[in-house]
Amino acid sequence: MRSERVTTCPGCNSEVLVYKARLEAVRRKYCSICVNHDMHQVYRKLVSKYNTNYVILDTLYNITECQCCKQQLENGGGPGIGSSNKRCIDHCHTTGKIRGVLCWDCNVAIGKLGDDLQGVNKAVAYLKQDEDEKYETSV
Repeated sequence: MRSERVTTCPGCNSEVLVYKARLEAVRRKYCSICVNHDMHQVYRKLVSKYNTNYVILDTLYNITECQCCKQQLENGGGPGIGSSNKRCIDHCHTTGKIRGVLCWDCNVAIGKLGDDLQGVNKAVAYLKQDEDEKYETSV
């Protein structure tokens, strides 16, 4: 005997009626609108990773330039892609909150600097050193 219950679509938070063979089965189901969304295969992974929804992800994917260096963005991202203008969703690793959309290079650079203002400020202080303190490069 199959049972039915109502669950919430993780993509848009609408109610979805789910038919289950077992009442204890608790897998969340997407509504038909979210399943048919052009970016469903990409978004469904990001919804749980960033605790977000399709409306916010649509907004982020409509941003066309890196919010740090202003370079034009492409969809995708990740190591070995071979392009620095791949879209990356930047987030705080402590809170999980999404900060914005960056190119691959800016996202990696911020991460390498410690993902906080202290690391960035150290890099800025280094770059601001007097020219006298720098090593001579002429022979």
